[in-house]
Amino acid sequence: MTTSNRLSLRIICLALPMFALPMSACLGAKAIGSLDEGDSETSDGDSNDGDSSDDGPNDGDSSDGDSSDGDSSDGDSNDGDSNDGDSNDGDSDSGNACGIEFEEPAPGTFSTLHIRNERDSVIYVPYTISGCAYEPFAVHDGDTQLFWFSEGNGVIPTCETIIPNGCFPACKDDGVEIYQIAPGGEIELTWGLYVWAPVELDAACVEGTSCQVGDTCWAGRAWVEDGPLTASLRVTETCQDGIDCDCGPDDSCAHGIDSIAVQAWTTDVVQVEFDAGHVGDIDIVID
Repeated sequence: MTTSNRLSLRIICLALPMFALPMSACLGAKAIGSLDEGDSETSDGDSNDGDSSDDGPNDGDSSDGDSSDGDSSDGDSNDGDSNDGDSNDGDSDSGNACGIEFEEPAPGTFSTLHIRNERDSVIYVPYTISGCAYEPFAVHDGDTQLFWFSEGNGVIPTCETIIPNGCFPACKDDGVEIYQIAPGGEIELTWGLYVWAPVELDAACVEGTSCQVGDTCWAGRAWVEDGPLTASLRVTETCQDGIDCDCGPDDSCAHGIDSIAVQAWTTDVVQVEFDAGHVGDIDIVID
């Protein structure tokens, strides 16, 4: 693959109300089984190839979720590395036989998502709230939700963090963003080619904890050349409570908003299938 290749994808807008998944729904999600057997690492070390931080994707690349000069006009506020993306998921300190598998992120591998507005009016794209995870949009592999945005204020329920906590999430009531995109404008986000996929816990994994057999946690998985995924974006053309809807001289920008208030925004759901294993530029066109 070459980084100069650019994929342009058209999308279909479904007039469906957006909703946030409660954590109870996340914890009851269908597990996909073991994650690519044979690729797991069993050390208790970080999977980031020498990077001492805890984040999964990007290994030191673009730490604010934006590939352009570290600070894009899209206002992505996620400065710094993630603290909850360590792919050492589920390898508990108790020494039991819990064998949750994970994959390491590919060092330095990432793509840039260009979310572009080709409508005649301004659009607003609020974050998606799924349990304790706050993401610019949700990602699914068929019916299975995969978490991908570890750089925000939300908390991905990784196996490493949720098993010691008795399989109860430790949510944060922190701020998120709404992207305002003018006609012809775009915002950029970093796609790290790395996701967290659900794993159903067995008896060995819950031993010595208050978790139950069948509970779900999420383990890190590389997504290089693994085919398409579906992005679901919340989209509306109406500015609603919580922001001033003014980008100043810029055609597109990001507005900070409370994580609770953003869920009250009424939106449609725009879905697009994108080549999640592509390394380079990926266009997501809203028209």
